Amino acid sequence: MRMRTSRFSSRSWLVQLGLYFFTALLSCGVSAAQIKSGAITGSAVDSTGGVIPGAEVTVTNEETNVSVVTVTSEVGSFVVPYLAAGRYSVSVMAPGFQTYRKTNIVIGTATTVRVEPTLIPGEVETTIEVRSGAAVLQTESPTVQGSVNENIIANIPNINNNPLYYASLQAGVVPSPQMYDGTKLGVGYQDRRQMSAMRINGGQVGSNDVQLDGISVQGAAWHETTVVPDRDALQEVRVTTNSFAADLGNGQGLISMITKSGTNDFHGTLNYRLRNEALNANGLSNNQQGIRRAKYRVNEAGGSIGGPVIIPKLLNGKDKAFFFASFSRVTRVNPLNVLTRVPTERERKGDFSQTKVADNAGNPVPVQIFDPFTATPYQGSATVFQRQPYPNAIIATPDPFGLKILQAYPMPNSPPTDA
Repeated sequence: MRMRTSRFSSRSWLVQLGLYFFTALLSCGVSAAQIKSGAITGSAVDSTGGVIPGAEVTVTNEETNVSVVTVTSEVGSFVVPYLAAGRYSVSVMAPGFQTYRKTNIVIGTATTVRVEPTLIPGEVETTIEVRSGAAVLQTESPTVQGSVNENIIANIPNINNNPLYYASLQAGVVPSPQMYDGTKLGVGYQDRRQMSAMRINGGQVGSNDVQLDGISVQGAAWHETTVVPDRDALQEVRVTTNSFAADLGNGQGLISMITKSGTNDFHGTLNYRLRNEALNANGLSNNQQGIRRAKYRVNEAGGSIGGPVIIPKLLNGKDKAFFFASFSRVTRVNPLNVLTRVPTERERKGDFSQTKVADNAGNPVPVQIFDPFTATPYQGSATVFQRQPYPNAIIATPDPFGLKILQAYPMPNSPPTDA
């Protein structure tokens, strides 16, 4: 019994160690995806306008409950940098004053929000709470930028889930017509090239920088985006058009895509999108040629989930460790519509007696088929040979492999246009 107990304990220890490593890797992966480029700044003053040095300032992410604490300087000012995009609250405490608290402060990527707390004399246990309402005007930086948040991303129709489409909603961004091609799903560089085709401030297509979580994801050839993140994973799409910061400015404009991170609450989504030729109109060319609608089917399914990392009896990640993951799978059936010549029923059997070709004057004449195994020197030449034509252009003993190739072509479904 002791040996069994010892074996079980050793195995349990290994399982726990593996779970700890897994949690560490998961936490590192999540933290690497967060861009902490926002900031909150301000000055603490009393009701007479006098500065309050040494006041304790606590900035808390309302979604994760992670806090950062600092104190005001000798002139009452404070700065809390390196904040991820999200919703925050600010509380200020000082001896002899009531606690000041402001909630619902929305911070975007690479933005600085100013909060000016005014403390009223009184007991510290008394709290004055202010809820932020309208969007806060950016006054701390001359950078011209705008963003589309996750609420707009989730509700605006986007036929091919192009994440760069949301950038076209900002002032100064003009998409090229090919960007609206709904058949481009981000598979291959040509698809991504068309999905990235936009101009910022009148610049050329491809002269902008595209970043995902702070890392440039542009291709070397066409400056197209090389990564197309899932729509459910996007927290924000931000466009910077002027007065770039020192760490930016590698293009006419900057498009930043920011992915989500987990919070203290579990959230998830499921989605399914269907496109089918039965729901589409036929093309003009097909209608003129009497060709029915081609098969076109797109099936896209995916989802996302995020929340705190919780491992029973090992780790409760609330307020400290979070995860977020998304998945999307696309299948497409899109045959290529081409009007071209294919072998007729006779030609599939080696009979070219009814086949016509154009002569030098453009007139239709019977085709000649030559037997490659009857080559003889032409007028005694050692380099020029002539072959004998098949009578009536009918191959009496066609090669079986050649017939297989001819039979692999589809059957004609439209009369010839040059007959």
